[in-house]
Amino acid sequence: MRILLGLMIGVSLICCCGCGGGPKLYPVTGMVTMDGEPFAECTIMFTPTEDAGASAVAVTSNDGSFEVQTTSGAKIGFGMLAGNYSVTFSKVEQKWDGKSYYPDSVTLEPVKDIRAHQTLPVAYTSSAATPPFNENVGSNKNHFTFDLKRKP
Repeated sequence: MRILLGLMIGVSLICCCGCGGGPKLYPVTGMVTMDGEPFAECTIMFTPTEDAGASAVAVTSNDGSFEVQTTSGAKIGFGMLAGNYSVTFSKVEQKWDGKSYYPDSVTLEPVKDIRAHQTLPVAYTSSAATPPFNENVGSNKNHFTFDLKRKP
């Protein structure tokens, strides 16, 4: 997940090299906990609720902390454009159902069919399904704390 995020950001930065100026990015940091405990490897997505703004994303570290990066729009990098955002969360784990296999493309030996599964309730993964988390980013202190619950 982090590799994919790094590749997306890297390609975006390469495409925008030499593009100076533009709107200001405000540093955005925070903490995510699950039932009061630090929540590692959780992806946080900030989606603009107005025409202004650009999507931004972060992944929590082992202590639940995060720093946001803008990943689309005219300005890409650490921080976010000012504006109102809907916030959603995702944590995906690889799981094997204990019975599904597929043949290896070379040896034709059976290989476990391991698939990605969302571990969070839909209340956190879709802004349409929840009383949404909304945050305003601007010139004030932009440090947000989100305490998720296993049973929202």
